[in-house]
Amino acid sequence: MAEVQIKWVEKRQFVGIDSTRHSVVISGTGPEDGVGMKPAELLLIALGACSAFDVLDILEKKRQKVTGLEVRVHGEQDPEPPWAFRRIHVTYRVRGRGLSSKAVEDA
Repeated sequence: MAEVQIKWVEKRQFVGIDSTRHSVVISGTGPEDGVGMKPAELLLIALGACSAFDVLDILEKKRQKVTGLEVRVHGEQDPEPPWAFRRIHVTYRVRGRGLSSKAVEDA
């Protein structure tokens, strides 16, 4: 089981710390809130990164020679609090030598 910690720094700034003591600065949605990532966008980044690891693992197990992988995540949120995501669209761009389209589609 994973456990993370979020510490309030000041104003609308926080630090998120993972189980291996790596950290990320998180701030509010306005430019006056600080230098960190927006929480909702950090959620989309985590989704994209988590699925990228899986896609890369699957393609490597299928002996595909991947030279690049990009993930774009687009999330549509409600306009009012609590700003729930209503749709999330994930697009993968895979590059490599001699990639099997079937292997990439199955990943």
